[in-house]
Amino acid sequence: MVKSTSLALAVLAGLFAAPAFARDVPNLKIYTYDGFAAEWGPGPGLKAGFEAICSCTVDFVAADSSIGTLRRVQLEGATTEADLIVGLDTAIAGEGATRGCLPNTISISTN
Repeated sequence: MVKSTSLALAVLAGLFAAPAFARDVPNLKIYTYDGFAAEWGPGPGLKAGFEAICSCTVDFVAADSSIGTLRRVQLEGATTEADLIVGLDTAIAGEGATRGCLPNTISISTN
C-alpha cells in the first residue's frame, strides 16, 4: 500500500511539474492588414515557412487597413505587443516614424 501511494504521488507530482519542463516556443507577433493575413494572402504561406525554419510561432494581428495597423500601434504606444509591423507604405511609415511610434523603421521597396 505504501509503495502504491508513493508511486501515485510521484506520478501526480510529475504531471504537475511537466508544464514547467515544457519547452517554451518563442512567439512572433506581427501586426498587419487583413489582406496580408487572409487565407488567400501571402501571410499564411510565409508564416508556415518561417515557423518551419525558426522553431517559433507566428501570430498575425490584422487591422482593416495599413493605416488601421499604424493607428493601433500609436494607441498602444510603448505597451504594444507587436514585434513587427508589415504592410505600411513609405508615407504611412514616415508618419509613424515622425510621431515616434515606429522608432526602428525599415522600409523595403519592391519597385
